[in-house]
Amino acid sequence: MKPRTGLLFALLLAGSFMLQPQFEAEAQVFVGASGSINDVGGATFGLGARVGVVLHSSPRITVAMEGVGEYLFPSCDVVDCDAISFQGNFIARRQVASYAEAYAGLGVVYQDFTLEDGDLKHEGDDVGFSILVGTQSGQPGGIRPFLEVRFSFMDELENQAGAAFGIRLPVG
Repeated sequence: MKPRTGLLFALLLAGSFMLQPQFEAEAQVFVGASGSINDVGGATFGLGARVGVVLHSSPRITVAMEGVGEYLFPSCDVVDCDAISFQGNFIARRQVASYAEAYAGLGVVYQDFTLEDGDLKHEGDDVGFSILVGTQSGQPGGIRPFLEVRFSFMDELENQAGAAFGIRLPVG
């Protein structure tokens, strides 16, 4: 890992251990679906799913942990290619209007990719960390559409920027 990526990864990991989940009666689990547009060596579209849990909820701020899995459709003209991305994000949300919240988060990202040209095949993976900001709306306890922007700082691959949009649905 690059020194700055390793340091920020270690700080994020240490911060996650300091957060103690407070699962109370109002604890909420949510699932969702999303589409994304990423800059991964060119415009890359993705489809994904997410699952999360609220770790702490107060009138001022809500802290949640969210896992995201995406299948990316890179634009490869010369070779066949596939890419999958997994993220683990800690998100802090704050209400800004009656049914709208703004949020920011930090996370860890893992990408697995395959390049194939006839008999030649190259497989690889990379890790990094991401910073994200976003907004979601909708009545609490109902369908919550969201839009977020993410910047990922990768260890070996190029750094990436992207936007995701979709919905979150409460389960518990």
